[in-house]
Amino acid sequence: MYRKLSVSFLIVIFCLPLNAAERKPMFENFTNCACGPCWNVEPNINSFLSTYRDSVTVVRYHYDYPDPNDPFYVQDDYLARSSYYGVSGVPDCYMDGFINIYPSSSGVLINAYNQAMAESCYVELQMIARYNQVTSSGTLHVTIIAEQEPGPGNYLLHHAVCSELVPYGQGYFSQFHQAMRDLFQYSGGWPVHFDSIFPDTVVVSTPFQLDTTWWHYDYDQLYFAVWLQSGVLPDKNIYQSANYPISQVVGIEEQPHPEISSPLKFNTYPNPFTGQTDICFTLPSDQQFSILIYDMSGRVVRNFGEMFLSQGEHHIYWDGKDDRGDELCAGVYRISINLSAQKYSQILVKIR
Repeated sequence: MYRKLSVSFLIVIFCLPLNAAERKPMFENFTNCACGPCWNVEPNINSFLSTYRDSVTVVRYHYDYPDPNDPFYVQDDYLARSSYYGVSGVPDCYMDGFINIYPSSSGVLINAYNQAMAESCYVELQMIARYNQVTSSGTLHVTIIAEQEPGPGNYLLHHAVCSELVPYGQGYFSQFHQAMRDLFQYSGGWPVHFDSIFPDTVVVSTPFQLDTTWWHYDYDQLYFAVWLQSGVLPDKNIYQSANYPISQVVGIEEQPHPEISSPLKFNTYPNPFTGQTDICFTLPSDQQFSILIYDMSGRVVRNFGEMFLSQGEHHIYWDGKDDRGDELCAGVYRISINLSAQKYSQILVKIR
């Protein structure tokens, strides 16, 4: 089954495919720049991450004590995560939500990682995003594919943007790693519900806004972090996580700037769609062009071939099938219209 929450449209894309049911544990660290014990355990955390960074999703939340001016303290976001876990002081750490650890050594963290990896995983996460560099805003779409019920039911999807490295110091810290900048829109998480028929797919779309006034803002160091966590207390298990650098998002404007004249007016409706979608476009002159549809791995699944059409409005219908006539599975696809000198892209979401 496939369902979509919070419909929006995408033009700028990136994709993070994960191997089916391959777990990526989530490591969360609560800290403060003026906390001596936090700085004392920092080498242990960094030693662990020097080997396991690509294998875990990391978010570090900064508290307002003992230094209320910690540059990464975000009150509502910190309180949402600390109250969820019952954190009463820093440093404090969690691996996949259910393993509470004090990072007294890198070995303690490795053991927690191995314990998390021993848990069965039935969830795959995929991400695509639109990003407008002019407004520093966009929409993050997360596709959640559940092979079976991952836990006791009722889940929360969390979205964060973090800085991988900020090479400037404050307090005890000479630099900062994986500092959380913002939890998107709902700091308490977005509710996700699966149907009883599996596998089931849900797409959650969340707007985000980057703030270029953030302390030592560096776009190239920013990354998205997402994780699916239990919404049934006292169970706090995280069933899957993912992270991906924002700098690898490649942007294509959905609408050209007003001062730029575009030879193609292009839209798809409905989107998301079931059955078929109408690819509607208007040519200002007689033109030769091609239409290709890609899956999120970049593979061409439908090629409409080279066409020559006259000036005016045209409609081409896609029935959600590949070139062999086989029905494609629910998911996210990209349509590309290629003119002689320009290309136009748009994301299509096939519901069923």
